[in-house]
Amino acid sequence: PGYFDKGEVNQETLFSLEELAHSDVFNVKSDWSDDITSLRQLAIQKPQIISESFIFQHFTTLRLVDRNINEVDRGLLKFTNLQELSLTGTCLTSVVGAHLPKSLTVLQLFANRFTDLQDLTINPPPNLQHM
Repeated sequence: PGYFDKGEVNQETLFSLEELAHSDVFNVKSDWSDDITSLRQLAIQKPQIISESFIFQHFTTLRLVDRNINEVDRGLLKFTNLQELSLTGTCLTSVVGAHLPKSLTVLQLFANRFTDLQDLTINPPPNLQHM
């Protein structure tokens, strides 16, 4: 038998998931998004709804600060509900506007290696209010 028995979580699995929630697995640094806590709770309470697309749709904020990021590729477009993105203190020299989710309203790019922002003007998010 798997984790689900006719669409319901059996008692043993539920206990295991609750035990996992209090283990060191979830004591990982989570300052990179305000949404991680609620995602963890959903993964425990309703594991059947968690999928790759659900995870990408769940995030509205990402803070990738002081990371060795040198490119923002089209993969970021998977975050269809992303509203706030901080790429502060990375190694970026350019960001293509077309690689940013259309839902983005706040973009922070402080302390990078930009010489100009020309690429950012290529099809940027329409609701970008703060940069």
